[in-house]
Amino acid sequence: MEQTNLALESQPRRTLAIVLTIVFWLLTIVLTVTAIFAAREIILLELAILIPQEDTLSRLQAANFINLVHNCTLPVLGIVGVSVMIFSSELMFNRAGEPRTLRRLAIIIAAECLIVLPVWLFLWRP
Repeated sequence: MEQTNLALESQPRRTLAIVLTIVFWLLTIVLTVTAIFAAREIILLELAILIPQEDTLSRLQAANFINLVHNCTLPVLGIVGVSVMIFSSELMFNRAGEPRTLRRLAIIIAAECLIVLPVWLFLWRP
C-alpha cells in the first residue's frame, strides 16, 4: 500500500517536470533563432563603430567590408544556432523531466537572454 501511494504522489511531479521541460525547450528554440540575428546585429554594430570613415571612398570600402562580414558570419551563426537547437532537442526527447535536463536548458536560456535582451533593448525596440 505504501509504495502505491508514493507512486501516485510522484506522478504529478513527473508530469510537471515533463511539461516544464517542453516549455523550456520551446523557449530555447525561439531564443536560439532570435539570438542568431541579435549576434549579427552586435557584430555589424561593432564593425560600423570600429572602422574609420573619413571620406566617401573609405565609407564605401567600409560598407563593402561590412557586407562581406555579414555574408560570412550569418551562415556561421546559423550553424551554431542549429547546433544548439539539435542539442536541446536531443536533451528534451531523451531525458525529459530529469532535473539535469531542466538545469541545462535553463543555462542555455540564460545565455541566450544575455545575447538577445540587450540587442532588443537598444536596437530593436521602437
